[in-house]
Amino acid sequence: MRVKFYPMLPAMIAATAALSLSACVPTLTTENAQSTPTDTVCANIVGANIGNSPASVGDMGLAELKRRGLFTPRELDAIRAGKIYVGMSEAAMYCSIGAFDYGVNTTTTAAGVTKQYLVGDGKYNKRIYVYTTNGRVSAVQS
Repeated sequence: MRVKFYPMLPAMIAATAALSLSACVPTLTTENAQSTPTDTVCANIVGANIGNSPASVGDMGLAELKRRGLFTPRELDAIRAGKIYVGMSEAAMYCSIGAFDYGVNTTTTAAGVTKQYLVGDGKYNKRIYVYTTNGRVSAVQS
């Protein structure tokens, strides 16, 4: 079964990832993995990446994302490492680093939609800017 990508997925992932940091997101288990919404799977992975959840939960989440076929192998590797790279999808970016606690600025032009995210990096306590163009990461500034 292939999971459809919904336009609201990035916003849902960001909201759920923020909640995971306060332990409000249901923990992923072998019993509920296939029925768990993608945003909750991603929130569990982010929690494992920053040390708020066991690594086994992150591994289970990655296996479930792979099973769903939503991301490329390179995106899955970046999600596992909690990294982002130019060219990855916006949804994979959310799964990789979680919520954007400092906001997003959106610019819409004839060429498409550009977003600027100000991210608090949970691993290193620093802020980074991530830019996306038409749903893909186009630049990262730290």
